[in-house]
Amino acid sequence: MISTLTNKINAIGILPGDEGIDANKKRFVVYESILMSLGGILWGVICLTLHRYEQSIIPFAYVILSAINISFFARYKWFAFTQGFQTGISLLLPFLFQWHLGGFYASGGVMIWALLSLAASLSYSNTRASIIWLITYVLLTAFSGIFDPVFATLSPSNYDMDFSIGLISMNIAVVSSLIFVLVIFYVNENTNSYAKVKDAQQMLIQSEKLAALGQLSAGIAHEINTPLGAIKAIAQESQAMGKTLVHNLLELYRKLSPQEILLLIDFIENHKVKNEFLTTREERPLRMVLQKELEALGIEHSSLLSNKLCQINIYSIDENLMTLVGPNFRLIVDTLHVLFLEQKNNHTTLTSVEKASRIVKALKMYLHTSETNVPEKFNLRESLDTVLTIYHNQIKHGIRVAIDVPEEIELTGYSEEIGQVWTNLIVNACQAMNFAGTLVIKASMKNTIAHITISDTGCGIPAEIGDRIFDAFYSTKKIGEGSGLGLDIVKNIVLKHNGKIYFESTVGSGTTFHVELPKLFETAK
Repeated sequence: MISTLTNKINAIGILPGDEGIDANKKRFVVYESILMSLGGILWGVICLTLHRYEQSIIPFAYVILSAINISFFARYKWFAFTQGFQTGISLLLPFLFQWHLGGFYASGGVMIWALLSLAASLSYSNTRASIIWLITYVLLTAFSGIFDPVFATLSPSNYDMDFSIGLISMNIAVVSSLIFVLVIFYVNENTNSYAKVKDAQQMLIQSEKLAALGQLSAGIAHEINTPLGAIKAIAQESQAMGKTLVHNLLELYRKLSPQEILLLIDFIENHKVKNEFLTTREERPLRMVLQKELEALGIEHSSLLSNKLCQINIYSIDENLMTLVGPNFRLIVDTLHVLFLEQKNNHTTLTSVEKASRIVKALKMYLHTSETNVPEKFNLRESLDTVLTIYHNQIKHGIRVAIDVPEEIELTGYSEEIGQVWTNLIVNACQAMNFAGTLVIKASMKNTIAHITISDTGCGIPAEIGDRIFDAFYSTKKIGEGSGLGLDIVKNIVLKHNGKIYFESTVGSGTTFHVELPKLFETAK
């Protein structure tokens, strides 16, 4: 039942679009009116007990006016009017009540209740309005002090000093307690709102990541499918080559003499296949020279054999290979071709696996969200490489990347958020160059500060918009291409890490963003 009542009170005047802080201000005014109305009832009862019926009208009037005000607020949602009206009666009526009771001592300093109006003025968005209410309170207090003897004469009372001190003590104790409750309520509500804002920011960062991945999905799929396709083709080829190799080895063992077998084994152990790729133009003259050598030795099928030998990086008949020339030379070449081609394929497979693994690892790091939500140590070069790997398919065709970041730089912070900083700055740089230009990334340590620069050779940032690029929802991109939140998120993340971000730009020449991050970062306790 209490929970249901609290929920109903919390919902008074709240609009569907109210954010946490706005809702807190409205609830604060409602609770202030309720608590002060309880004081009005208390003082109304005291007046009736003391047979001061006329004076009891003021505290009961406060209760009635507050009820009407909050009822209208619940129905019409006019917060500005409700806020101003409630603050006004909370400030004025305690002073009127004190004056009508006969001054400070006769009323037990009931004007103290007006302090609740100052607490309510904290809910104003405009600080100037709160100051005006404070000034009004001070002026009314001064007025009451100056004319207190007059009020005592106009409304005399027969209370003794002990009774007045009791009333003063009661007022101070009750009002102080109520102010304490209101402040605690306001602080707790704002703390909860701040926590929700932080959660929303984390969700925003994650959604930005997912949105970027959505745009990059085709490129990432291509980057992963390319090595996987190579591995599949090699696996299929190896299956057939394995059977051929076994057959050829058995044939060689049957046809070659023991001495020729030893010579063949020696050649296999000493020949190194290079993992190089020659263009057709580069390979053709080498193959023609080799073919002529084979023809001069009277070897049949010289064209076919020269082609196979070139594929395994044999471009001439040296002394070692010359010892194997004979009636079984074609079988020897076929065997060497299959054997060394398998070696090249194995290297290609390992390279492809490493590439796919690197992309998957980069994706994992890119989407990583810390479960502990505490700063952690991360490698700066690895953090930057992760973003470059994710965007490799977009960058590789027209952008030359020059990176000079020492691998030993270790920082402490929220690595996934720092990764979002590099993502936004690198993507913005690529877009500024229309994906054709030079991207330069540098980093260095100066004492305990890491200084990172990301430079492009793009269009530059005009001076007239330089002061606005970090503002939320400000974007120079076409509608649908940018939310205007990227650099705002970047700025907030850098500031959260006690860092700095600024830029230098020349229209037509390019832009350099500077990010300074402390090596060690700890959250405020």
